Amino acid sequence: MNKNKRNVHPLYHTWWNMKRRCLNTEDSGYKNYGGRGIKVCDRWLVFENFKTDMYESYLEHYEKYGKRNTTIDRKDNSKNYCQENCRWSTPREQCNNRRSNVFIFYNNREQTLANWARELGIGTDTLWLRLYKYGMTPEQALVGKRLSPPIVFLKFNGRSMPIREWSNEIGIKISTIKTRRQLGWSDEKIITTPVYKQQKTASR
Repeated sequence: MNKNKRNVHPLYHTWWNMKRRCLNTEDSGYKNYGGRGIKVCDRWLVFENFKTDMYESYLEHYEKYGKRNTTIDRKDNSKNYCQENCRWSTPREQCNNRRSNVFIFYNNREQTLANWARELGIGTDTLWLRLYKYGMTPEQALVGKRLSPPIVFLKFNGRSMPIREWSNEIGIKISTIKTRRQLGWSDEKIITTPVYKQQKTASR
C-alpha cells in the first residue's frame, strides 16, 4: 500500500508488522509468531477494524508513555492477535511478558533473548525492539552495539596505511582527512595537499 507518510495512520505500521510476523514466512520474526501458530484474527485482517478496536487505548497509552514506549502486546503469548488478547505496553513490560523459551540462533549458537542480551551487554529492551519492532535480523540486532567503524586505508607512493597513521606522519588532523574523503578527493590529493591556516590580520 503506497501512502504519503504524512497521511499514514499512527496504527498502520503496527498493524502491518503484526500481520507480517504472522503471515509472511520470509519475515525474520515469523518463526516466533506464525511459525508457532500465532494468527491475526479475521476481523483484524482489515485495518479499519483494527483501528476501531485499538485506537482509543493507543492514545491513552501514548499520552502517558510516548510513541517509542507504546507497543502492541498479547496478554497470553500462546494466543492470537485479537482485541480480547491485546493491549498496549512498554518494551519493558513486553519483555516481562515474553515466553521464557524464546530462542535466538546466531553464530552457530542458540540462546534465549535474555542470555544474549546479558552476554553481549545489550539491554533486553533494546534487543527486543531491534528484533520485534524494527524487524532486524539476529545478526543485525546482536552485533549492532559491538560494531566498530571499519579501518580506512589510504594508498600513496606505494604505501598503504590507516588514516590515523597518515595523520601522525603528515601532521594533518584525522577529521580533515575524513572531510577530504567525503569531498571525493583522491588519496594522493588528500595526503599531499597542505592545510592552509587562516591568518588573522591585526586591524590598525
